[in-house]
Amino acid sequence: MISKCPSKFFKYFAVSKYPFSSLINITAFPYKFGNVNSITETKPRLQKIAQDVISLNKSTCEGFKLAYRAILNSLKDKKFHVLNRMLERNLYNKFKNEYDNIEKKGCKLVLYNEDSEIEVKPKSIGFIMGGSIDRSNKEKITRELKVSDIHVLTCIPNINPIKVDKNSVKKIEALMKNLKLIVKFTAEIQTSCKLGVVCSKGENAIDKYQGDTKEVHELTLEGETTNTEFSIFPFKIFSTAKSILKRGFELENVTAVDFDNALNGNKREGSSYL
Repeated sequence: MISKCPSKFFKYFAVSKYPFSSLINITAFPYKFGNVNSITETKPRLQKIAQDVISLNKSTCEGFKLAYRAILNSLKDKKFHVLNRMLERNLYNKFKNEYDNIEKKGCKLVLYNEDSEIEVKPKSIGFIMGGSIDRSNKEKITRELKVSDIHVLTCIPNINPIKVDKNSVKKIEALMKNLKLIVKFTAEIQTSCKLGVVCSKGENAIDKYQGDTKEVHELTLEGETTNTEFSIFPFKIFSTAKSILKRGFELENVTAVDFDNALNGNKREGSSYL
């Protein structure tokens, strides 16, 4: 008579026949390990606009490369104090929590092909007028517009120019001085500079992982424009956005707000797009 095998044997066999990644749930990590396909759908018209912006602002393209490398290096070296300055709070919390889960399983992140070239392909651009990058501020959204796939979100009071009198001019001027215009820019990254997961005995946690294969990732940055004058009147909002696109701009306080669409764009509360 053959004795029954202990149930724990079947439990071990059932787990071990699958890639080791199933044990540490790397799919929850914001960075999509081993990804070789586009993360989100590309809209040709919006992509063309974003490409035109890149041609006017070549530093934007370099900024994406620097941000990508800095995020990966900081994750590899566990420099969360650096990530805390680079990432919007929601994205930072997502990375930190999932990194802790990987580390609890006795695994760590490694960086492959650190000096490999990075190709940046712009995908979309949008504007937030009068808001802030930090989602915890939860500004009240007053208007959300879309024309030719360009999204503009406003967090400024709706003002009827017909009802503006001389007494309110000073209030409007004071409001204008404190307003910020935020640009939200998403780009696709193609490179063999990528992260991997290695466990305690040196085994790779990613099934069929190939070190030299190029991966595809998606990075979303937000930054505040400098030296920008724009109207707070609703009927002039899009003309303002278009003029900015034509003449170009520089960004300050650039922050990563999403990576590989892990936060579905990290939209502001109450917004469908931005």
